[in-house]
Amino acid sequence: MTISIANMKEWTQEEEAANLKRLLSSVDNKAQFAKDNNVPGGASMLSQHQSGHRPIGLEAGLIYAKALGVSLAEISPRLAKMVEDVPKLTGTPNLIQSNVEPALELKKSRRVPITGSVRGGDDGYLVQDVVPDGWVEYWTGDPNAYALRIRGDSMHPRYRAGEFVVVTPSIEAQPGRDVVVKLHDGKCLLKELNWIRGDEIQLLSINNGYAPTTIPKEEVECICRVAGSVGPDSMVF
Repeated sequence: MTISIANMKEWTQEEEAANLKRLLSSVDNKAQFAKDNNVPGGASMLSQHQSGHRPIGLEAGLIYAKALGVSLAEISPRLAKMVEDVPKLTGTPNLIQSNVEPALELKKSRRVPITGSVRGGDDGYLVQDVVPDGWVEYWTGDPNAYALRIRGDSMHPRYRAGEFVVVTPSIEAQPGRDVVVKLHDGKCLLKELNWIRGDEIQLLSINNGYAPTTIPKEEVECICRVAGSVGPDSMVF
């Protein structure tokens, strides 16, 4: 049965990631799965899709759907809607099928200000250039969200030069998420939050270039959650 998904609720990047992880739970060898199905970016990209560090693109979404024997809507309602909108623009028949019930539409993306750029320093701390530079489009309800442009390759492959990380300080950061940590002495870090225990927090390096960092809470000004990242083409003026 062909169902219109125009009003289907889109998922957040985190929800898409959790759903993909569930669908792949029966796959024992993820690296071989990525290789056999020609997933763009290979096992590394599949891992980032599962963790929510990168949004699932249309090409990857179609590959996952075919390999797992599900509809595109079961991978990502967002991508299914993107494909369904094509006939409206081209006049071609709509061939997308879905067994997902329509739901309320998620709010549209909003402009998030770019507050500057960052690169990894030799000591593990961020080197910041606080110069506002336009906006990026991103799906978030945090009115205090901001974006940082990545410079250099110190955080490769998770974050590449020219990409933007979107920070949502109003949403509590949980262990396992990337975070921007600001210290009272003015220093700043972009790392993965490993744990918060008593009077300390522990952070893990983005690219395993440094040993885990344990910091007393009294030195921390704020821990800001990284919602995700977007490519250079997401920038608007």
